[in-house]
Amino acid sequence: MAIFSYDGGLTFGVTSDYDNAADIDVLCKGIEQSMRELLAAAERARPADRVDQPLSAPAGG
Repeated sequence: MAIFSYDGGLTFGVTSDYDNAADIDVLCKGIEQSMRELLAAAERARPADRVDQPLSAPAGG
């Protein structure tokens, strides 16, 4: 697994051997769901005077 941030984005990369980890899609879906939950929690906790830039990921990314 690789995680890196660049230019305001955060990227996860997952590589696996299907014979040893046939359900790697479960991990990937868990990461996606957890990031959605984290973004939603951050939006709720964000002070009202800091709404100039959304925390949500851009469409398609």
